[in-house]
Amino acid sequence: MLACHLSDDLLWKQPEGICHLDFGWTGLLNLEDPAFVQSHILAVQQLKAGPGVILYQGPLDIVRRVVGEDELESANLFGAFMQRLAACVPDDMTPYCFFTSTRGFSKARALQLMSPDRFWNVTLTHQKPALGFLLPQDALFDEQAIESALPDEPFRAIPELRLHEMWDGLDELIVLEEFLTPQGRRQLQGFLAAGGKVRSRGIRTPDPLLPKQLR
Repeated sequence: MLACHLSDDLLWKQPEGICHLDFGWTGLLNLEDPAFVQSHILAVQQLKAGPGVILYQGPLDIVRRVVGEDELESANLFGAFMQRLAACVPDDMTPYCFFTSTRGFSKARALQLMSPDRFWNVTLTHQKPALGFLLPQDALFDEQAIESALPDEPFRAIPELRLHEMWDGLDELIVLEEFLTPQGRRQLQGFLAAGGKVRSRGIRTPDPLLPKQLR
């Protein structure tokens, strides 16, 4: 690990492989404090070219230490912070954020908080299963309904409005149609047109305007 505490001089020797920045976080994290943010950006800017850098590796409950009005806002702030640091990484370097544990969260809640949409341009996992689960937008997110619909086989979470950017390598998509927005329906039509398959779950009110595969 490369020590990036506020008291460190940042004169570390960068390894040839993937490096891991240790910011030494303790207590609450105010990610809207300009001085706090700038000190982290300064550390990231010391990086030289390399295969990748781990910006965070630890449990998901880090979001509960972020100062925010609620858990969801704290996750938004943490994701935005990771994206801001990732933007300072050298162009040929992959920024990573690995959540090692979701203890204390339901599977559905963890998926919502770790949504790739919050951590866009930051790699959360190396795994890319061919099965996807379409995550509803936050305003329509029903934790209990989603928890009961999650599959047992490996899958990857696909935020509804990112489907067109994430369907490469995706063969099949699980969809809870009752939580779809009009934008999501249009993207699903594009996914089907590209040869993808949809596995509908929990359908309440079929839309006659949807392709037959969605009804």
